[in-house]
Amino acid sequence: MMKNFVLVLMGLLCWQCHAPQYSGKLREALAAAGENRGELERVLAHYAGEAEDSLKWQAACFLIENMPGHYTAGGKMLDSLRKRLDRDTASYFARKAMDVMLSAMPELDEKEARREDSGGGV
Repeated sequence: MMKNFVLVLMGLLCWQCHAPQYSGKLREALAAAGENRGELERVLAHYAGEAEDSLKWQAACFLIENMPGHYTAGGKMLDSLRKRLDRDTASYFARKAMDVMLSAMPELDEKEARREDSGGGV
């Protein structure tokens, strides 16, 4: 009986050593991702294995950690405005300024959808 307990304990310890060690902020971001969590974990796993990709892995961690609270406003009106800006060859800064101004309008919260960057929903 004691031998089985020791084997199970050693197995758990080995599993824990090989399990990815995510920071608290990264775990929170992954939890907030909802259905998109698998995709984000796939990105982390892609860069976790190779030593030459360690900087890319750190960059992926940084981006995922900072996704919660960031979103893209969407909906028919905003999408048509974006198409018009793109057609009129507006700069990135003009498009970003429009997004910032429109996201500050409380009346859009009710009519337009917010697409969370992490994929976790509204």
